[in-house]
Amino acid sequence: MTAESNVSGQQNLVQALIHRAARNPDETAYHFISDLPGTHIKLTCANLLWEAASLAVVLQQGNLAGKPVLLACRTNCAFVIGFYACLLAGGIAVPTAPPRRESLKQRIQFIARHAGAAAILTDSDSVMATSFTPELPRIAIPQDNDGAGRADPCMWEPTEIRPDTPALIQYTSGTAADPHGILQTHGRLARACAAVRRSFGHDPQSASLITLPLFHEVGLMYGVLEPMMSGIPAMLMTPAQFVQRPGRWLYLVQHHRVTTIGGPNFMFDILLRKMRPNHLRGVDLSSLRVCFCTGEQVRAATLARLLDLLGPVGLKQQALLPCYSLSEAGRHVTGSLGKEGPDMDQPGIAGLSHPVVSCGMPHDDCRILVVDPVSRRQAAECEVGEIWLQCDSAGLAYWNEPLVSEAVFGALLADGDGPFIRTGDIAYLRSSELFVVGRLADRIRLCGAYHAPQDLELLAERSHCGLRPSSSAAFTVDGVERPKLVIVCEIRRELMRRREKWPQIETAIRNAIRRVHLLPVDDVVLLASGSLPKTSSGKVRRNQCRIDYLNGMLPTADAYERRRRHGTEPAMASHY
Repeated sequence: MTAESNVSGQQNLVQALIHRAARNPDETAYHFISDLPGTHIKLTCANLLWEAASLAVVLQQGNLAGKPVLLACRTNCAFVIGFYACLLAGGIAVPTAPPRRESLKQRIQFIARHAGAAAILTDSDSVMATSFTPELPRIAIPQDNDGAGRADPCMWEPTEIRPDTPALIQYTSGTAADPHGILQTHGRLARACAAVRRSFGHDPQSASLITLPLFHEVGLMYGVLEPMMSGIPAMLMTPAQFVQRPGRWLYLVQHHRVTTIGGPNFMFDILLRKMRPNHLRGVDLSSLRVCFCTGEQVRAATLARLLDLLGPVGLKQQALLPCYSLSEAGRHVTGSLGKEGPDMDQPGIAGLSHPVVSCGMPHDDCRILVVDPVSRRQAAECEVGEIWLQCDSAGLAYWNEPLVSEAVFGALLADGDGPFIRTGDIAYLRSSELFVVGRLADRIRLCGAYHAPQDLELLAERSHCGLRPSSSAAFTVDGVERPKLVIVCEIRRELMRRREKWPQIETAIRNAIRRVHLLPVDDVVLLASGSLPKTSSGKVRRNQCRIDYLNGMLPTADAYERRRRHGTEPAMASHY
């Protein structure tokens, strides 16, 4: 049986799970990597159906069919079981991160209230201890193999699932504003999975290794949804496991002959920072066919260094797949295999000081235009504008936000063509390939020209070895005569107590940006390590940084050290 027939024969994820459990009950559906060797957990198709159906009975007894159910799990295994239990019960899954810190506690409370959640499905003690308004029933996901006290899965009652039946409310990261919940139906999710399978070229010999958080749309699609619909095994690591031991990630690729890996640009930066050629003795990555990079802007230097490091042990240039994804589509909508690596434009394009990486051509089921957001007319080739998208598998609307949904999902060109999804991202098209520049809301206009904040941030981070990578923010605030440029950077932990080094770091940042962009930096703020406002998926919240800066709420390294010396707990910025 081919992967094509596996997908085309199923209408939705529930049917795919039941079909696989009936045809190949002992086939591994998901393989969860443990911190201890030899203690990995494997869920076969039959076991997954049994566990999820048992939990679905509890949800059905609570009359949760058709209602949003918050899914906040500590472990990947519990998440997968809970997600399919929601679908089997006819509920609407609402994935989110468990509240490991104050910012995530605020996020889960916001999402529960905004989604109108009817219950919470979890294996997390922190979720159990979190207060919600109004108070919500909590349903514990069993964490052991003991069947005592569990509902009989044979009591599960199949529910009618049509293509337009709601399946998922996927909340955005909230990079620039409060998170929005994107409504996805069963039919649209099935079409999205099919598009991903075609893009990655998955077949019965394929296997994925995903290290992304499953509550995020990229981790959910590539780690949970598409492998089920394509009939291939998925190996799942947590982001913490990858950060602690990236070399183990490479070993797993070799040991299990993994064909598909990937993640955001900063994930590869972590790998490059921790791995050296002498760490790769005996490593064989020749099984890899897809190494995708998405979720944030792709950096040409990162891809080049990745190929230099891993090319000698089997990573092929044609396996590198930069692509453009967005929460509203729940997947990447550009980029496919079949060419000799990604194209790049030289520095200077769109005012950037670094090369711009092509994210490939739009998928067959997508139409992408670059539009002037003011005139709403299509931009000329190589002209920067906002990305507008038409896609049959994208989300329907924002949950409980009809006015915002109309503005974002119902955009029309000046000639009436549409509707399109306004992405808020800016890019240009060259020879039908998409080159992403950044976010429309984040653009910085100084000295009569636009500047990309990520360009300034990269220069700042590389200006001094004492700064943490992927942990800076550039933004402007109102000044008397002109906007003031502010650069906020985290310093490495080992420099927190070496105050005499801080002026050198500030000077290095100012000089680097002045040398390349001829811009004066009005203020440099050094933050305590790990305190920069970020989303639950690791993206920098520049707007929140600006707000905290203006309110004097940024957790500066100076304030952190003063509080530490006085024996008080340093306060961190409050954000979703």
